[in-house]
Amino acid sequence: MFRRRVFMNSGKIMVKFTDKRKRDWIINVDAANIQNVREALGVDLGNRNSFKRLARDPSLLCNVLFVLCEEQAKERGVSDVQFGRLLATGNVIAHATKALIEAVRGTM
Repeated sequence: MFRRRVFMNSGKIMVKFTDKRKRDWIINVDAANIQNVREALGVDLGNRNSFKRLARDPSLLCNVLFVLCEEQAKERGVSDVQFGRLLATGNVIAHATKALIEAVRGTM
């Protein structure tokens, strides 16, 4: 079951999701991270059509989540491939998607 875990940090809305190893990941969607995702993957998180694209392409969705969580992944020694595997169950990817949507809504 997905539990919204929204919190504020220096005025920023941040949302957590938990991977299949029970580790928390914080999604922080701010202007810099929106730009990072756009530059790295060509996905504009400010455009609703992007979410339709992400719903059709789970690999791209995992890549977007990785870009948003990349600093945490580096600290934990988790590669992009390993990160994708940590999301590779229905419940985890669904919860991570809901967290991403919640984080984006909080910034718009």
